[in-house]
Parts: sequence; structure tokens; C-alpha cells
Amino acid sequence: MPLNLPSSIIHGYTGVTLFFVISGYVVTRSFLHELPLLGGGISSKLKAASTNLKVFFLRRIYRILPLAVIWLVIYYLIAQLIKQFGGEYGSDERWTREIIWFLSGFFNYFFAFSRSPGLFGQYWSLFVEMHFYFILPFFLIIVSERKKRISYSLFGIALVIFLFRPNTGVEYAAFLTHTQFDGLLAGVVLYLVAGNNDRFLPRAGAIVERVPNWLKTCFTISLLAVLWWLPYKFGGTSLQKDMYILYCLISFIFVWLAQKNQNWISFQNSTIDRFFVYLGSRSYALYVCHLIFFSGLYPTLMLKITEYYPSLASSDIWLWSQVIFLFLVALLFSELSYRFIEVPFVNLGKQACKNITGHKSQTSTYSKPQTFNETP
Repeated sequence: MPLNLPSSIIHGYTGVTLFFVISGYVVTRSFLHELPLLGGGISSKLKAASTNLKVFFLRRIYRILPLAVIWLVIYYLIAQLIKQFGGEYGSDERWTREIIWFLSGFFNYFFAFSRSPGLFGQYWSLFVEMHFYFILPFFLIIVSERKKRISYSLFGIALVIFLFRPNTGVEYAAFLTHTQFDGLLAGVVLYLVAGNNDRFLPRAGAIVERVPNWLKTCFTISLLAVLWWLPYKFGGTSLQKDMYILYCLISFIFVWLAQKNQNWISFQNSTIDRFFVYLGSRSYALYVCHLIFFSGLYPTLMLKITEYYPSLASSDIWLWSQVIFLFLVALLFSELSYRFIEVPFVNLGKQACKNITGHKSQTSTYSKPQTFNETP
């Protein structure tokens, strides 16, 4: 981000770990909810679950790709507009190279090893998610026993922690699929162990049920604060790769408390809660669109303004005004994207799934935000 903000507040990296744990939990729940009981060999299991696989992949495709691709086109068009004002947002050669890697399905590996900020660099985590979406359903079909699913998932987490990440450079480990799968697998384990299962840590569960709401709020805010502070404190040091374990553990606790549905992730204020629910429902659109405003249009526009008013460059009020303005602009475009791109394509995906299964879709529109009890 080109804004000259304190380093303690401009990062949001651990939010990605939290999102990975949530995604692992929700997608596992979603797929297993409709997966039939399977027996026999691998081929017979895959054949029996073929409809589920088709529905799963169609939902992911319609949910993810249209918005990502359309905004990729918008990024390129805005980059051409920036050129007309004397700025630059990537050369034609760089655009060609990054788009090729986007189409290859391994953009996050290119992003990591190119050591470039990326014209749409936030997409790296999207590709980690897509790799996970491709592997997870086959894993859940082939390994049908719950205990084996848990064991193999824990083994996968151990591979990341003790083999893949220690043998990968710090500057690369943050973005590669095989060094980021532990968060996603932690979400899988959490659902398999604790999803709608009161036997998971029963004594701890009984204790947390009696915690006052105000104390729940303080605790979860503290968890988020620690999660935010850790990479600022340890980022760039030799401890950074070891800290991923702590990021994942805190995120695991956070999601476990959230799935218990006992007001742990709540501010006990309807207005604030509604705002965060609204923000969550637009989060994917906001994630996709924000970078071009903060790293593309902003430098070009601000350069022109400060040429005429140089004193503004050192003004704190002007700085924070820019932050608020850019956030509102990104929020506006995320709202438009949600309503006119994301929702229509998700509904098309539901119709496509309905044609495959022959059953009526659960909902006719995609107007509600996601929760842990809804299909992503």
C-alpha cells in the first residue's frame, strides 16, 4: 500500500490465516453435508459421489472465477487510463506475464518467486484456496472414515510445519500452497472433531457457556488484537516461520468459539453486528477490487494533487482523509460488484447445480451473507 501509514496497522497478513481456517471448516461442512455414505474401492466411491463433485466444483467456479476475471479486466482498463494521466500501473510485458500465470492456475508461485508486488497481488491467496478446493473433495471421498480423515489431516499439518515450511525461504513461505495448507487443514480438523459435536473438550465447552457476554467480547477482541500484533512484532525475523503455528492456533480457537454460536463473535450491539455481517458478505468483492484503488489510482491522483498543494504531503489530517476516502470508494465498488456480478453468477451456479441434481436449490437468491451454517 503506498499510503505512508505506521507499519503496525497496514498489514493484515494474519487475517489470511484466519480466513483459511474458516474456509477449511465451512467447505468441509458444506461438502460432507450432502456426501452420501460411501463404500467399496476408490473407483466406486468416485462414481457414487460424481454428482456431488460436479455440484461442488460448479459452485466454486461460479462463486469465485467470474468476479475475479471481470475485475482482472477492470484492472487492465484502469491501468490504461492511468497511462493517459502520465502514470503507470504495469508495463504490457508485465501484464502479459502475470495474466499467463493467472491462467496457468499457479499465480501464487509466480507471485512468490518473482519478488514483485504484483499487479493484482492479493490474488495469491485465492489460488491457495482453489488448490485446496480441488484436493479436498477427493480426499473426503477416498478417505471415508472420520478417524482416518482426522489422522491424515493432522499428518498434512505436520508436513507443512516440520518439512515444507522449514525448508522454504521466509520470503516465499508466506504465499505458496504447500506452505499454507496447515491453516486450511486445521479448519478441516476442527469440523471433523468439533463441528456440531458437544463431546469436543466437553468440560471446556461447559465452562465457556457460562462466561458473561461482555467477557466473551473482550476475549475475542483480544484474540484478534494479538493476531494482528504478532506479525508486526516478529515479521521479517528468523522467528517468522515459527510464528505461523501460533497464527494458526489462535485462528483455530477463534473459529471454534464462533461455531459454538454462543455470542462469542458478537459485540452485543445490533448496529455494529449488522455492519460486520454486511462487511463480511461483501468481503470477497472488497478483496478483489481494493488493490487498484490503493496502489493504482491513488499514487497517480495524489501525485497530481501534491504538485499543486505540496504542503498536503506532510499533513496527518490529509493522510487519514485519503485512507477513509479510499476505503469508501473500495466499499462502493465492492457493493456494486456484489450486487451486479457476484450475486447473479452465484444464482446461475445454483441453477446449473439444480439442472445436474434435479432438485430445487436451497435458496432462490444469494442475498444473505455467509455464516458457518451456510454453503460458501
